[in-house]
Amino acid sequence: MPCNTAHAFFEEVQSRIDTPMVSMIHAVAGHIQKKYPDISRVGILATTGTIKSGIYGRVLKESGFELMHIDGRQQDTLIMEAIYGNKGIKAGFTEEPRKLLEQAAGILCERGAEVIIMGCTEIPLVLKHTCAPLVDSSLMLAEEVLRQAMM
Repeated sequence: MPCNTAHAFFEEVQSRIDTPMVSMIHAVAGHIQKKYPDISRVGILATTGTIKSGIYGRVLKESGFELMHIDGRQQDTLIMEAIYGNKGIKAGFTEEPRKLLEQAAGILCERGAEVIIMGCTEIPLVLKHTCAPLVDSSLMLAEEVLRQAMM
């Protein structure tokens, strides 16, 4: 399921089908544990739906990490605007969304984020570098699917 927000329904969907699914959220957490074992604070850039669902927070907490996200108005004016705004990623723009997402990442870094999850499939289309290493959730899902397929 290549959508972060849809993972709020992962267990429900998995319980209704016979085909095993791969969790993007667990793939991201596993990658962070392996590549960044000495960190504790993980930031996330994601839609409001993904943040409110708590899916990343639960899994990362189980893995020993604290999840950080920007709040309220900044979530709307930076992240949601970058994704869904008139000049957002979904409208085909790149420059303005990148600036907004870099600003959001800067806020997370100022608060102590040591790694930042790109928790929306559109974000990696425009964001390549920030003040902290980036983890592409879609790439982590793809790598985990391939790893499992090769077993």
